[in-house]
Amino acid sequence: MALEGKPVETPKCAAPAISYANGKLTFSSETEGAEFISSVTDSDIKNYYEAEIQLSATYDISVYATKVGYDNSDTITATLYFTSASLNAPSGISSAKATAAVLIQRQGSTLHVTGVEEGTDVDVFTLDGGHIGHSKSSGGTADIELNGVNKIVIVKVGNASIKVRP
Repeated sequence: MALEGKPVETPKCAAPAISYANGKLTFSSETEGAEFISSVTDSDIKNYYEAEIQLSATYDISVYATKVGYDNSDTITATLYFTSASLNAPSGISSAKATAAVLIQRQGSTLHVTGVEEGTDVDVFTLDGGHIGHSKSSGGTADIELNGVNKIVIVKVGNASIKVRP
């Protein structure tokens, strides 16, 4: 019940978290019972007028949480990138190539990169080549402080470079 002259404040849903495992994206929120409205786009999906198409295997994800009686949460974005990885094979057996998924998302002022092989160098650059930060992955993750940068950046994971909108 509202006090006379004072509007009732509507709570806001907690911003969702995005994770990827076993070929599936998963969204979660601290707001119990929240539903998720998401969008996944692929820069490869458009009209082409040439005989060859270079596929990037990069997906841009956005999601927000909603619940009746709550304001919608902030929209969270991430980039899911599929890269080739060499699998170490025992001596005398050919090494194999596999596809690895790297999930890149902003968490506050930090770019959080998951799905990265242990000890991999991860660097972030501005589009004009300025170096923002570096991290070496540990436990499958690397975190890089964005130092106030809110524009599109290039994330270099090992030898792969990915354009990301943090």
